[in-house]
Amino acid sequence: MIGLLAGCEPSVDEREAMLRAPEDAWRILLTCECCALPLAARLRQHALLSALPTATQRRIAAAELAELQRVLAARSTLEALDHACASLGISLIVLKGGAIAAERRKQPLDLGDVDALVEERDAAELWARLDALGWRRSSGGPMREVPLRVDANHFEALVPPCEGLPLELHTGLDYQPHSDDDPSPRTRPLEGYQTLRRLVGDRAFVTTLRHSVVKHPHRRGHLRDLAMLAEALGECGGEIEGIERQLESDPMAPELMAMCAQARGMSAGQRTVDDPDTRRFVAWKYAAFAQPAGILGRLPGWAGLNYLPLERKPTRRSELARQFRYAVGPVPHTSPFAALGQRSADATRESTPVVGARSLSRVLRVAYRLTLLTTLVLASRDIRRRIEAMSRS
Repeated sequence: MIGLLAGCEPSVDEREAMLRAPEDAWRILLTCECCALPLAARLRQHALLSALPTATQRRIAAAELAELQRVLAARSTLEALDHACASLGISLIVLKGGAIAAERRKQPLDLGDVDALVEERDAAELWARLDALGWRRSSGGPMREVPLRVDANHFEALVPPCEGLPLELHTGLDYQPHSDDDPSPRTRPLEGYQTLRRLVGDRAFVTTLRHSVVKHPHRRGHLRDLAMLAEALGECGGEIEGIERQLESDPMAPELMAMCAQARGMSAGQRTVDDPDTRRFVAWKYAAFAQPAGILGRLPGWAGLNYLPLERKPTRRSELARQFRYAVGPVPHTSPFAALGQRSADATRESTPVVGARSLSRVLRVAYRLTLLTTLVLASRDIRRRIEAMSRS
């Protein structure tokens, strides 16, 4: 698939493998890799789609339609957002997959939401304007008077009144490793919009790369993300040497350089393969999808931790330390324990101070998160052994 998406002519063996693959293999691939749109286009280009079994053709067509519907929903969100920004006279930078969806002349790619970067000074005004226009929280709750932060990077997701994909407004890019990054990244206007722009140059590529590798480790080697990174390279104007110099000083340089090399190969129409570390993460992604969740898989928070045994030792230690600080820190408002504390406070407001309920929710959360981390450490060796066996096979 990597070679096919890069535009390489499939070999005889590759054609045979695609023609013989059962429908479930295609279902798993399309679900895990989110790449039906570019994949179907390449299969048609090489006269392979019509040669596949009928059930497989239907499977690919259904996935392609679902992804296209999300692209159209993203465009609906962007048009509503552009209208709101124009009424205020402010400009936004559309990030990652949303920028590709906005440009109708580009090969569309699947996406789950729209990310946009707004100046801190404009965020509250834009939030109020979206509220007045009928936007609502994607969680279904009533709109708040002030933006509600999910973390230091972005606010709670909103959806427009005309429907569309959720919008996440960012006031910063927390995917950059250094604090001395250029505060005014290069951008260009998005064709057909009044106020929307997109990142270009090395900042655009590195931001997207770090988002895939660092923010969402299960997307290392991800086919949709490789196609998105190859597109971002086209916006860089041949700045790959500067990009690689940036990555060399990053704490996660090996992982970043590996996916950068794959994206560079795809952009150049070359076949690439997963290096051993990336291969383990791809195996872990497919294992998580194909196997029953089990007791651990059903525990809240486990899915955000169970990749750590596959990281290099320095990265693993650093992230475990960060997770420990997170565990003993304040209860995030998005945590189930925050809701538990609020319900306890509401139910006992007559006799128990609210601060008591909040303290109880924090104690329970600390105990739970530390138990989760302890379980992870105990299970690490078995996780590494199982994934190593899968990636070798």
